[in-house]
Amino acid sequence: MKADLYVQGHFWATIVIPGDSLICLLAMGMITSANQKAQQLANELNDLDQVHCSVSLRFQDPTTYPPGEHD
Repeated sequence: MKADLYVQGHFWATIVIPGDSLICLLAMGMITSANQKAQQLANELNDLDQVHCSVSLRFQDPTTYPPGEHD
């Protein structure tokens, strides 16, 4: 497995990580977890096609009184 190293957002180096190392196993687990979450999110977004929303607002013009009517 190859890994790119970035320092403060700038590419610094590429290193080769042995496939049986702990860091490689942790990285593969993180990648697998991220892929599963992405698939779950994709499924949930596909289910949103069946959701219908409606918004209703009630608006009433403000009551105005002519000057001097309630003096």
